[in-house]
Amino acid sequence: MGVLHVIFKKSVSRSMRLQALANVFCAVYMLTVTFIVTYVSFFHIVPGCYSTTAVFWHRLAIWYIFIGAIGNYITCIATKTGIKKIPTITDSTSLQNGGQKTASEVKESKTSKAHRNGRESAVPVSRRGRERFCLPCDMQVPVRSHHCYLCEECIVKRDHHCFFMGVCIGRENHIYFIYFTLFMGIGTFYGLLLLAKYLNYLYHIQFQGPQTFLVLFFNTLIGLFRGQLPTYRFMGLFVLLYVSLAAMMVAFGFFAWQMMIVLKGQTTFEAKFGITRYSKGGYFANFRQVFNTRSLVSLLLPLWDLATETNYCRIGSKFD
Repeated sequence: MGVLHVIFKKSVSRSMRLQALANVFCAVYMLTVTFIVTYVSFFHIVPGCYSTTAVFWHRLAIWYIFIGAIGNYITCIATKTGIKKIPTITDSTSLQNGGQKTASEVKESKTSKAHRNGRESAVPVSRRGRERFCLPCDMQVPVRSHHCYLCEECIVKRDHHCFFMGVCIGRENHIYFIYFTLFMGIGTFYGLLLLAKYLNYLYHIQFQGPQTFLVLFFNTLIGLFRGQLPTYRFMGLFVLLYVSLAAMMVAFGFFAWQMMIVLKGQTTFEAKFGITRYSKGGYFANFRQVFNTRSLVSLLLPLWDLATETNYCRIGSKFD
């Protein structure tokens, strides 16, 4: 991951190094909590609260949700989202520089020929024929591409940099990130229900609505101030309960946000600055820019894309 290189790189600012360290912390935290909740649910809660037949189906559901979340997490990280450095429009000057224009050359010449000898430029351009120039990368990049200083590269159709993954979310891994948030939301909600049932099974705590979470939290906190120390098992389940609650809200929040901007034909970066010119005019048309029938493979069979080296989130060859 690029963030690891930033951590140990000498010529980086303190704030950039701290952001890179935050990436590592968030990733370790997320993975640790996910594995702990899965382990406790799989080996302790389900066998203790359900019959033999129900145990099989609950464990099957836990296993599938876990594979869905971790599978899309790994696929999202493993999918390359950056733009490869390729030769720009070949002329006598750029050939002397290894087939690639430099920043100074681009500044000197604001316009260049898009075709030479009847062939298109080697630069990947958008459908509208527009392109941008990235000074840190010293190359021309497609429209909607943006440079990430943590990943140290330009990202095609960059949405945002995910601190829980340590990579940027762009055109090539956008679907995997959306599926990851969906599986994490479902998984943490399922874990929340199992933890509530286990607390009821062990300590007869009745969950009668959202207010129960507030009552349980403050009662436990007041008991600690009064010196009434609960058992280690109760405190462990108590922490996992509220961590799962927070994770569920964050995961479903990310999922809802991603679906909203997909329907609007935007990325997070574009939504931040109110850019709407890439919308296809309707919700369904915008939805089809990211999802299609092949995308169901990635949803139903996590890790399939990674195992078969395919990318069903790549709808076409256009960058916008």
